[in-house]
Amino acid sequence: MHRNIAPFGLRMPEELKAWLKQQAAQNHRSLNSEILARLEESRKSTSEDAP
Repeated sequence: MHRNIAPFGLRMPEELKAWLKQQAAQNHRSLNSEILARLEESRKSTSEDAP
């Protein structure tokens, strides 16, 4: 399945990027997939907390 998603540049501290890469490897994901999964998880938890 091909998604038409535009690239998005993201600057972050090197320590955070290294940590995310480590987490991605542990979860068998790419860095991009790890970031998306974490953002989606955060979005869902925020949506559930909304009145």
